Amino acid sequence: LALWLMFFCYLWPGELQALTPGSLAAPTPSSPCWGLLLSPREGPTTSKVNVHDESIMIDQMAGGKWLHPFLQTLANQPLGTQLFGLKKGELKDCLKATLTKLNVKNHDLYQLRHGGASHDLLTQQRGALDVKVRLRHAADSSMTRYGKATRAQHETGALPSRVKRLGLFVQGNA
Repeated sequence: LALWLMFFCYLWPGELQALTPGSLAAPTPSSPCWGLLLSPREGPTTSKVNVHDESIMIDQMAGGKWLHPFLQTLANQPLGTQLFGLKKGELKDCLKATLTKLNVKNHDLYQLRHGGASHDLLTQQRGALDVKVRLRHAADSSMTRYGKATRAQHETGALPSRVKRLGLFVQGNA
């Protein structure tokens, strides 16, 4: 679930690590999606770009209704706890070990943030402006690395066939 949120919410690894149950905003009648509040002004730190109260909606494109019970369980944890209970470097080590077993090379947690943005652009689930806002980029020049269709095709083609089959299965059942 942590990796899923990093991908669909374009989170930096440090942002994921800093999430607490108070970072989650439950749906309301006027806003049917969960939300993430990053670097709240009540907290001691600002975001990577020195801003408080950045937010990201966990909308239907990020998983739909199946995600709601998992987010509710996370939100019900004691307020002072880390959302996923991960020690520094633990998620990175787990991802590296898993992808090594799958024979997937060049793995990095930052690829989830970049991959999520490129996925949304290439599948036309979000437009360039929406992706830029969700990434929390101020400059248009920051967007040049995203949505490169041939690069994405090349990277996908390099994956082992069993990984591609698993990806198609998950995509069809999400």
